[in-house]
Amino acid sequence: MSRAMILFLLPALMLGGCDSPPQEQQKAAAAKDTCLTETPGIETAPVQVAQPIQKISLTGKVSYNPDQVVRFVPLLAGVVSEVKFSLGDYVRKGQVLLEIRSAELSNLSAELRTAEAALRLAERNLASAQDMHADKLASDRDLVQAESEVETARQGIRKAKEALDLYGGNMERGVLLIRASSNGYIVEKNVVPGQQVEAGADPLYTLSDLRQVWVTANVYAGQLDLIKEGMPVEITTTAYPSTVFHGKINRFSSVFDPQERVLKAQIFLDNPGLLLKPEMFVMVRVRKPGNETTLAVPTRAVVFDNDRYFVVRYGSACDARLIGFSPLFQSADSTYFHGALQPGEPVLTRHSLLVYNRLKGGN
Repeated sequence: MSRAMILFLLPALMLGGCDSPPQEQQKAAAAKDTCLTETPGIETAPVQVAQPIQKISLTGKVSYNPDQVVRFVPLLAGVVSEVKFSLGDYVRKGQVLLEIRSAELSNLSAELRTAEAALRLAERNLASAQDMHADKLASDRDLVQAESEVETARQGIRKAKEALDLYGGNMERGVLLIRASSNGYIVEKNVVPGQQVEAGADPLYTLSDLRQVWVTANVYAGQLDLIKEGMPVEITTTAYPSTVFHGKINRFSSVFDPQERVLKAQIFLDNPGLLLKPEMFVMVRVRKPGNETTLAVPTRAVVFDNDRYFVVRYGSACDARLIGFSPLFQSADSTYFHGALQPGEPVLTRHSLLVYNRLKGGN
């Protein structure tokens, strides 16, 4: 090639290099246009394979454990002379709670003293009969008669004591002492000193061990196919909105409540700290697992816009895109769906709405 031709081609090549940037520069510029501005605090979570957990909401109420509750109903009339407890007190088995004076109890006490006196007399007669029988001065019949009188007196004492025990206590100092039959808390109190009580009246107090309570949930007929014994439940109250109590459905009642038209589901709960009180209303959420396997993302990752659901698939600031999908079921924690994403793909769980708006706006 001649020197003149080489000199001609060289400026042309240089000019072409100035007009067309290298291919790598073009790719970098295009990538820069599609990258998002870095957003502090970005958090992601992988798409999970899971079974949908449906939560069925029921209303309910806290009640005593009926196996651990004592209601004291007076079995005879009298006057309360002293009350030794207050509402909410913890009492121990055998502790004196009430003192009651009663004419009927006075009669029983008199019968007991008479029976005790009769026993002392019968025992002296028996001792005398035994001595006389040993000396051949009394017949066998006389000895048997004396022994029979002792046994009759003992039966009279047992009968009087059983009557006193039946009324709930023991006679001391001329009053009936009512003692706690078990450990527990005084959850109801309907008695004051000087009060006249009648046999069979309303309970004077209710004693219960609140370390375990029952929650009774209302299940409507249309929910019976969905809710079964053994299903886990979450229980919340307006009194403690941030505290969740966990349990399971232990059993159902055998008949529908005729007034509320519901079937009662019973949940036995441990009650640490005694937070749950009898008659307190609660919200019961039954956790019902689904039968199929689906994909799941945290519900906080989902954006709802224009009647559609979206998540932001986020690999990096330069690898983010919107993914639309149709949820099968959505709870407070998770949203379940088929397709659209693959297990393990990262989706935004924090600032997802902010990034969604940037991607939607093209910025």
